[in-house]
Amino acid sequence: MLPKAQFVVLEAPNRVRLERFLIRNDSFDRIGQSSSADNKNENKISSFAQLGVPEAVNLFSPEERTEILTQLNQGHYSLSDFRDRLKIILEEQKNYDPLAARSVLEALPSTKTLFIDTTLDTPESISQKVMSFLSPIRL
Repeated sequence: MLPKAQFVVLEAPNRVRLERFLIRNDSFDRIGQSSSADNKNENKISSFAQLGVPEAVNLFSPEERTEILTQLNQGHYSLSDFRDRLKIILEEQKNYDPLAARSVLEALPSTKTLFIDTTLDTPESISQKVMSFLSPIRL
């Protein structure tokens, strides 16, 4: 249906995506209203279920879950910000299956799709790769 289309896929594991969401603190990264009342954590959080997002357990390996919860309990992130960012990733996965999309795009000729693991390159390098890939000079 799109014979001239080219696709650029920017990938990062969920753990990296969550960390980036938390660090960048972009006003766009919100789902609904957040309560600032729970920003201070007096009790240790031992599971995503305690945060009201039990399904988030499926987003991370056991090691990643331990690391994430440790950072949360050490006060690296506010509970509400953390919960909100987890909910974004969960909502995305309800509407988008990255593995299925990748499978379809991998079946296309290599001139149609560029896959970039954003954990391996700098933003400048990624930009150069994208510009080179989309260049009209390519045959």
